[in-house]
Amino acid sequence: MDNILTYVKYKADVSLKASPFNAADAMVFAILIGMDFDDRFRDGMTMRELAELYSNVPNPDSKDDRYDEKEHLLFMVGNSVRYGDVIMSDFVKDINYDEEKTFYAATFSFGKSFKLITFRGTDGSLISWKENFDTLFKYPTPGQLEAKEYLEKIVKSVKNPFVKFAVTGHSKGGNLACYSSVFADVKVQKRLKEIILLDAPGFIEDLNEEPGFLRIKDRMHPYVPESCVIGKLMTEVGDLLPVKCEGKGIFQHDMFWWRTVGTGVERVEDTNAFSRRLSEKINRWIDSQPLEERKETVDELFDVFKKNGILHFADLEHMEIKKLLGIIMSATRLSSENRRLLGIIFKELWS
Repeated sequence: MDNILTYVKYKADVSLKASPFNAADAMVFAILIGMDFDDRFRDGMTMRELAELYSNVPNPDSKDDRYDEKEHLLFMVGNSVRYGDVIMSDFVKDINYDEEKTFYAATFSFGKSFKLITFRGTDGSLISWKENFDTLFKYPTPGQLEAKEYLEKIVKSVKNPFVKFAVTGHSKGGNLACYSSVFADVKVQKRLKEIILLDAPGFIEDLNEEPGFLRIKDRMHPYVPESCVIGKLMTEVGDLLPVKCEGKGIFQHDMFWWRTVGTGVERVEDTNAFSRRLSEKINRWIDSQPLEERKETVDELFDVFKKNGILHFADLEHMEIKKLLGIIMSATRLSSENRRLLGIIFKELWS
């Protein structure tokens, strides 16, 4: 299977001038921002320097099942002509438990005339996943507001009007990329060359008629896997662009399952029956709940997870579906109908 690792290997000696930036290039940095840069990153490092730094430190005790692939991707990127001299700067990590916010962002500079602003998705922690679910009843979220501030700050700090920007992010990161771009200052929007969303959930409000969206709609490209569930949650923004994937069902959310070709991602005509059936079922359930009841459901669900020692999404991924359903059924503050529907949804997600 040709995936993002194959793409980087194939493109290693191909400059961006010879083969322009595309969605697969955005995927590379949307994946890499998911690594832990806390104690190793120095502002202004090239990807080559960052890869060398990582090669001299032991692997962390990580619950990330894809950590080895991410590290391998970083080494490939650092040793390539295409990406080796890309500079990473303005890295932000802002975790606020009171606001239930986990915000990460960085800017990648490709030469002197192009920069990629990248927002990270969920970090796997329970608070980060709770922040995802909060979008079912909260708008805008603290993370969305901080993303807008970050985007405007970075773009306005570059005085050269000929420097163009792209914005990207996977999952929650794509949602942040979308919100920040739609509501950015008009002068900032004019400098955005492309907004690449990677299986990004939608919003409880419809942004498709917002003046800010209408100004950039031709530059916003929302890519989703063919078994898309996350990217169809709530109200989608723009016209979805399905990608050919390996893997099964919800696990196609993982971009290492997305297929690539020499020119970028491999497209398919439409999402599949699994995607349509499950996303419609979930969205019907969401729409049937008043905002306050959604909040109560989310708070109770995550409270039950916490009481059962589930502190990271990996704890759920490796759990037998029978045990997971038992935990959901123990959320007695939820109505019996909500417990039943949540059970059905989780069962389909894990099947």
